[in-house]
Amino acid sequence: MGVTTLVTPVNRPLSAGEIELVAIDNATVLLKQDVADLSRFSSRFQKLRIGQNTAVTLYQDNGFEGTSQKCYADLPDMRLSRIGNFPKSIRIGPAERMSPGKIFENEGLVGKLEPGEVALYENVAYWGKTWVFSEGDNDLSDNLLDFRDLPGLNDQVSSIRLGPDTGVTLFKHVNFKVNEGKRETEIEDIVENVPDLRESQVGDDAISSVKIFKVIAPEDIFDSYTTRLSQDYRMVGDTLEEFSAYRTTLRFKPDSASEVKVSATDLTTIEVEGITHEIDEVRSVTLKPNELNFIMITYEADGLNTPGLKIRTREMAPNEQVVIFPNQEAHQQIAELEDDALWNATDAQGNLIVDRTAHSKEEVASVQNTIKRVMATVTYAENAPVANSRVQSSNRNVSGATIDNPWELKFGSIKENKISSDEWQQLLSQATSSEAAPISEPSGKDTQLPGAIGFGGARRVGGIRRFRIGRRLRNAVKKATSVVIGAVKGVVHFIVKTAEEVIDFVIDTAEKVAEFVEAVVEKVVNGIKKFIEFLQFFVQLGRHLRHAKVSG
Repeated sequence: MGVTTLVTPVNRPLSAGEIELVAIDNATVLLKQDVADLSRFSSRFQKLRIGQNTAVTLYQDNGFEGTSQKCYADLPDMRLSRIGNFPKSIRIGPAERMSPGKIFENEGLVGKLEPGEVALYENVAYWGKTWVFSEGDNDLSDNLLDFRDLPGLNDQVSSIRLGPDTGVTLFKHVNFKVNEGKRETEIEDIVENVPDLRESQVGDDAISSVKIFKVIAPEDIFDSYTTRLSQDYRMVGDTLEEFSAYRTTLRFKPDSASEVKVSATDLTTIEVEGITHEIDEVRSVTLKPNELNFIMITYEADGLNTPGLKIRTREMAPNEQVVIFPNQEAHQQIAELEDDALWNATDAQGNLIVDRTAHSKEEVASVQNTIKRVMATVTYAENAPVANSRVQSSNRNVSGATIDNPWELKFGSIKENKISSDEWQQLLSQATSSEAAPISEPSGKDTQLPGAIGFGGARRVGGIRRFRIGRRLRNAVKKATSVVIGAVKGVVHFIVKTAEEVIDFVIDTAEKVAEFVEAVVEKVVNGIKKFIEFLQFFVQLGRHLRHAKVSG
């Protein structure tokens, strides 16, 4: 039958023709052939993972009967699909290229997407009326500018599927217009499939124009590149000041690039050769490599999140971009902290960053264990370069594969507790979705970070201004009495308990993970910048040790 036994999911790469179904109890089954009655394995399969070049048809009833939906991309919850429930039978086949077209009355007519193509769906979970655009189709240029030109498209998109090596910039308004004071919520880059735009920055049923771009592998453009959390310096008046920075160094092949345009996946400020530049999804700065064919780009590391850098050389096509996330190394180091590292951590001046009179060694160990386990859910693409490669992968996602059992981190007197499967399921059923829960700013003097501009806004710290994607999560954690972490169908959930409510946050991006880690770290450390200073030296020490091991 081509079926494996129900097992705990490991999110291993799937081959063409393979799919994985994940039940609500987190057990999985690997399939390679049609199954007319899924109840022999489980009646509550909720998540769907699909191998490359594979198509899956979900059926509402046994024997391939009833309402059906054809799928070409992973689904986090099949109850959001056209069938509206757990599937009872399933067919598996190759993903085929359908007849060319721009507007399809239902998802089953769309088929396989090619590089540079984007499918826009009227419903979450990739079903219903579908519009397919291609970055190379000049006939569609006006439609990409103004969705009102295609009947029924404007403000109707709820999920997006991308072709291979494809990205898209979403705009809330027609003609790529963005209100200057609302750039963080009216424009957004995506480089992965989005099954539910309610979780996005621009929002559900809100898109009115798009720009499509191809994602080019860094190794195809650069001779090498590195992204590191490092110590940096700047002049403040007449004084040389130290600060922590995410530093991206690009090395170009000789005579391969006369100039480079750099933008970002979100609003941010970068520094190059002492000059600052504010960039975002569409605003860019033009840079030139130095005599040694290098460009060094710096962000101040005021937190664990950084937007990705989008880079295009003059030799690349206008619709091509390289995308790099500079904080990858820092995130990996958090997941690998040694025992008592946070308890013994010091800032740039050598001062302990944990107040040992306010927190015990056991409390700090509980915080460290939680942030390690949570950061370990950020995984990188299976096709990442080998360890000795000169370049790093920029592809990342959040997977619950590293979470074996749920646990609770209690605040006040900080302590970790195990949570049984029954308690976890009960919490999931009781919790209000974060999308439905109104979350106010916490009271007290720490209501906002320095320079914060209200709810969902941006902040400026040390000259860096960027959007806080997980602000709702951060605010909830600030008010929390405890938080319970677990995974269902491979998806990570943080259930935040406050005195008034229980809120379920689905954690599906590295940005949300980093926001949570920051909020938890600040329970025992006075200011995330102190933690960054410690992490900077910890990363450098690990780098030196790895180098010494290789050299030896």
